[in-house]
Amino acid sequence: MRRRYKRDLFDSRIKMVREKLPLAGIGADVIVGFPGESDSDFEETYSFLDGIPLSYLHVFTFSERPDTAAEHLPAKVSFSAKEKRSKRLISLSQKKNIIFNELNIGQVTNVLFERTCIEGIITGFTSNYIRVEHAWESRLVGQIRKVKLKQISKSGKMSSEIIE
Repeated sequence: MRRRYKRDLFDSRIKMVREKLPLAGIGADVIVGFPGESDSDFEETYSFLDGIPLSYLHVFTFSERPDTAAEHLPAKVSFSAKEKRSKRLISLSQKKNIIFNELNIGQVTNVLFERTCIEGIITGFTSNYIRVEHAWESRLVGQIRKVKLKQISKSGKMSSEIIE
């Protein structure tokens, strides 16, 4: 896909950031099913991503766009193969995100709370991109508040206790 960097450089940068900022939220965008991606190419990518300390993945399934170079490339990947690969990477992302969230349990951090109330819950994000939930309080809408991260809830978000 004509990336201007190599896997080793990406790996070393992720590890450098993790060393200097152990609780940094580090995500990666991954496209599955680009023309020419073989089963072994995917397995190699999967192993690589599994082995580096990312917090989450944004997984995208390749889809052709008219008037692009990729439209004319040979060795198209079947829809079912793309779907299967995408599901595996989403599962890997969920696993990595749980590990990352567990590292953050007990941390005190700021959360920017959003405006939405769903089933009595307000959510927001920490500065390192952890989605946090708290019992709905209208006064929290649009506010940055200091919280203690308590545990991973059944919804997969981090429950919180407001400190200030």
